Amino acid sequence: MASSIAPGSSGSASARVAFTVASSVPGIGESARMRFATLWEAYEGAGGVMTVGELTDAMATIARDCGMTAVEFSGTRYDMGNKLGILQANIDVGLKHPETADGLKEYIKKIAAEL
Repeated sequence: MASSIAPGSSGSASARVAFTVASSVPGIGESARMRFATLWEAYEGAGGVMTVGELTDAMATIARDCGMTAVEFSGTRYDMGNKLGILQANIDVGLKHPETADGLKEYIKKIAAEL
């Protein structure tokens, strides 16, 4: 969630809409509804800004009550919760993409010379 909200408020409009839509989609199982409800409760309880610990606690509840599937990941992880992490991810992907790599390398060299 990009925006934060004041503690005690009922959550951002976009978060409420996302929860409402996700929990009312035809065909979504009760288990998935429970997962969304658990995350929503943790989000609201955290005042709209969840810490890693709060997210971990919510995930532990979901794993215990509904089950959870984990996937082992190897590769670069980016912190998408802050602007620098998003920029780092974009640059790395841009440098690996055949349509953007050459142009991005030249641009980086140009601005690096100006630093």
